[in-house]
Amino acid sequence: MFGLVLGELNLIGTAYCGEHAQVIELLQQGKVPAGLFITGRIAVDDIVSGGFTELIVNKDENVKILVYS
Repeated sequence: MFGLVLGELNLIGTAYCGEHAQVIELLQQGKVPAGLFITGRIAVDDIVSGGFTELIVNKDENVKILVYS
């Protein structure tokens, strides 16, 4: 997680438009270890309690939670 404080504006976890292609390229090249960002794995039946609620309540500990069926 990252944060930026600008005067009274506090931006946390923002993404800027147009960066997706660069990030995908870095992932493909192995320069960014994607596994480090996966903070959980849950079944689709647990998507509310284990996914959405977890990301809201424990946002400082979670980045991406993978959902499997």
